[in-house]
Amino acid sequence: MFLVDSEVRQLQERSWSVREVGSRGVLARYHGVPREPIRFPARRGVTRAVVRGSRGPEDADAHLDGEDVVARLNDGEYLIEWVA
Repeated sequence: MFLVDSEVRQLQERSWSVREVGSRGVLARYHGVPREPIRFPARRGVTRAVVRGSRGPEDADAHLDGEDVVARLNDGEYLIEWVA
């Protein structure tokens, strides 16, 4: 496991971070209020965002709201994949 500088800063400022994982999706790390919604931009052309892998509780979800992803996560690390 590793974190890049921008992830450390995001975690410090807002208790969550996202980092792109190639064109397949994002790695989201969350350490905030459980299931409080977070919002971040989706990749262009995406029709869905799906939580595929996690190092946290399994009751996480993500969906598109316009051009943004809205995710409700618990403390942990999640792979959110794009579906075109």
